[in-house]
Amino acid sequence: MDPVRHKELTGQSNEPILDNLRRILSVKSPQEVIVRIPVIPGCNDSMESIGDMSEFLTTLGFTQIELIAYHRMGVSKYAQYDMAYPMPECESPSESDMARFREIVPGEVGRSI
Repeated sequence: MDPVRHKELTGQSNEPILDNLRRILSVKSPQEVIVRIPVIPGCNDSMESIGDMSEFLTTLGFTQIELIAYHRMGVSKYAQYDMAYPMPECESPSESDMARFREIVPGEVGRSI
């Protein structure tokens, strides 16, 4: 939700993402949409960050939010194509951290994959 932090991490503004979430509501009811949020250590894995995202989404009326734990499944694909993996030291969030985050997200429907 922090536009400065988002730009630091991605090089892009988060406004298109937030605008797209708002636009979805012109064609779907918020109860029909599952919003999936990857939880990435060192990027958005704080209670404040998860809480801010949850608050924004519930204010818009979304009731189904899925937190997805970051995983390293793509590492071998990068190696296969002789590409540098962009987050080589990033590990998956712990199950205890994911459980804490799920406690503050109303309507959390998913589990880490």
